[in-house]
Amino acid sequence: MADPTTTLDSVIDVLGASAMTVDELRAAFAERGVTTWPTDAHGVDELTHVTQLDESLTRLIDGRIAYLPAVARAVTWNVPIDDADAADDHLLADPHLTALSGWFARGEVTVVDAEGTPLGALGTNGFDVDGVDREVVIWPQGSLEQYADGVAAVTLVDEHTVQLATGTSVAPSDEQIAAVRAAFERCARTESLTGILADEPADVVTASSHDVIIDMLIAEPEQHRSAPLTPIPDLLAAADLELHGHRLVGPVGTDWTLLDDEFRLRRTEIEYGLTRAQANMFVLLTGAATARTDTGELALGDTPDEVASALQLVATMLDDADVAEAAWDHWTDLEQPGEPLQDIVDHLVDAFGDEPLAGVSWLRARQLSINGQTTEAVDVLERVADSEHALVLADLAAIEADRSNPIEARRLLDRAGVEGEIDLDAPFDPVNATHGFGVELAEEIAPFVALRPKPMAGRNDRCPCGSGRKYKQCHLGNELHTIEHRASWLYVKMMRYLGLVAPHLPTAIADDILGDVTDPGLRRMVTQSYLPTDMALHEAGLAGRFLDAKRALLPADEVALAEAWAESQRSVFEVARSTHEALDLIDLSTRSRLTVRESIPEEPLEQGWCMIGRLVPVGDSYRAYSGFIPINDDMVEPLLQGFATRQVETVAITIGSIFEAAETHDEMAEMFNDSLDLTELENLIAELGGTAGES
Repeated sequence: MADPTTTLDSVIDVLGASAMTVDELRAAFAERGVTTWPTDAHGVDELTHVTQLDESLTRLIDGRIAYLPAVARAVTWNVPIDDADAADDHLLADPHLTALSGWFARGEVTVVDAEGTPLGALGTNGFDVDGVDREVVIWPQGSLEQYADGVAAVTLVDEHTVQLATGTSVAPSDEQIAAVRAAFERCARTESLTGILADEPADVVTASSHDVIIDMLIAEPEQHRSAPLTPIPDLLAAADLELHGHRLVGPVGTDWTLLDDEFRLRRTEIEYGLTRAQANMFVLLTGAATARTDTGELALGDTPDEVASALQLVATMLDDADVAEAAWDHWTDLEQPGEPLQDIVDHLVDAFGDEPLAGVSWLRARQLSINGQTTEAVDVLERVADSEHALVLADLAAIEADRSNPIEARRLLDRAGVEGEIDLDAPFDPVNATHGFGVELAEEIAPFVALRPKPMAGRNDRCPCGSGRKYKQCHLGNELHTIEHRASWLYVKMMRYLGLVAPHLPTAIADDILGDVTDPGLRRMVTQSYLPTDMALHEAGLAGRFLDAKRALLPADEVALAEAWAESQRSVFEVARSTHEALDLIDLSTRSRLTVRESIPEEPLEQGWCMIGRLVPVGDSYRAYSGFIPINDDMVEPLLQGFATRQVETVAITIGSIFEAAETHDEMAEMFNDSLDLTELENLIAELGGTAGES
């Protein structure tokens, strides 16, 4: 070697057409007199960097490393091509080209035909196929057409060239069958798995189909260059092996259900931070709550005793707050809270009645809340308030928050074990928060816990909250903050309600707004803004449902404020005056002049500039919790017409026209250059964006 240090070229030279572990590579280098390598600031040497990170090398599960072009050079793969593949110029990488797809992904491979004429570049991408992320090999346009409903022969000529020719579905030779069976034996791993509710573990023997094929080529390179490979599934079947999930291979008759259960339990442990025992409960609970028979009934058992046992098990699992919360998050991800869970709740109520079972009561109260039966939900939760069930306490804390009683809400969160140290300097963003219900509720109430208001009345006076009780029996010690301070909190309460009853609605609205827009900057601008949430509350009517559900809990002044907000329509506004303290706007639908406080940009805006938004009254001014979006003058009338319908689909499409006119972030900035004398549109939008979490 010209340079004895560890470079990719020297590693490739040492590997040749073999596969080695890193230790074997070090030993091979040592035989050539190379025993030391340069190291980085962390003490990691160059050989480690190359073998772990360089995309040119193929890594096997057992730790071996290979250079694919050397291993697979001149090997021909017979690949069936259906009509759809040919029309789309796409081929699923697995199972036929699993071994080659990693090399293709580097984007440095050219396809040639049987005569060596270049057809174009080869590429790969991830596609969702039937809900599963699959790797797809993308071929030059039209290159697969002649092989439609037939077989193509794919040959790796060298590291930069793949040849495409006519193939055949030949039966595997005895040598090929023996080779793939031997490769499986070398690559196979045995795991002792218990699965879900199994009494005894069982051994499952599997291997990666990628590793099996690579190992087979390494063991007998010349044999596989001399005869084309049979289509991989046929070759594996001839060796009494079967594919599972496109990537795993095992002996015919493998208990794949046991393996699938194991993978699901591991994913559950990682995703939700559960123990193995809790993961088992999670899988059983999520399945039992939604499994249906052929007639649409809950599949809880065939006999009354079986059903009773199943419901007792469900109740026990719901008593584990970690499991119950994980199950709710899972159901929410699948858009299942609400009607799909009502059957299991009804069965639990029939089975246990008003027994003080904490987990059952929590799930029942959640369902009652979704159905707008807030008073009944409060009653159910208060009957098990002494249970110390974390989710019961967190939902009771949310009820106290709705009552604008942050001190009692914080006390309940303390009992639920929710962290009490909240950084008040960190902005709270309900739209993009991912900390979990209890922590997010703690962040919501933190400013109101920290800043205690002054007494609102004399001890024996009627409480100003509107309850009708004396002040000393009502809010003494739990005084309400001013309505100006609580206005943003009221908006966050609406968002919290939306997250319970229709968590996916803002995303659906954002998709309607964006339509075919693909620019990531524009998509991020919309999806991470408060605009889709505000449309869900206003145009889609969730704010009205919130008020109907929470009227008995909210302070009277918040009820009045929410009723006033319901009358506030989205509109187009023209800047009349802009200062550091206030923004005076003209509503172009009514010609009213409105003053906005809060959410004021650092730099004044140019007079006459137009933008869309929805202003809601707070005291003697207005707030714009959903932020503003600038528009051109020629968009004013179409936008006003769309907003006047107050129909969420129409409004979404109308707003979408803004983004259709500028398909990229840069184009949007350019569009508004004439009306906006600022250089950074995105920064301005961020300044004008919703600040519902501030108080």
